[in-house]
Amino acid sequence: MSKPPAPGFLLKIIHCNCKTNCDNKKCSCRKNGIACSGGCGECTGINCSNSRNTPESDDESENKILN
Repeated sequence: MSKPPAPGFLLKIIHCNCKTNCDNKKCSCRKNGIACSGGCGECTGINCSNSRNTPESDDESENKILN
């Protein structure tokens, strides 16, 4: 998938303010199908389960290569 999940102006607007790990549908980013980013309140897209910055396990990386 080479296209972003939404137009750039929407990606700047959609952000969450989750107090926990962003691991459920209450997270507005997850609900809209996008990863948390620096614009998010508590997690800032770094330390949550819905972040692109979350390190992948070896199994996940290997599956991407094989598929």
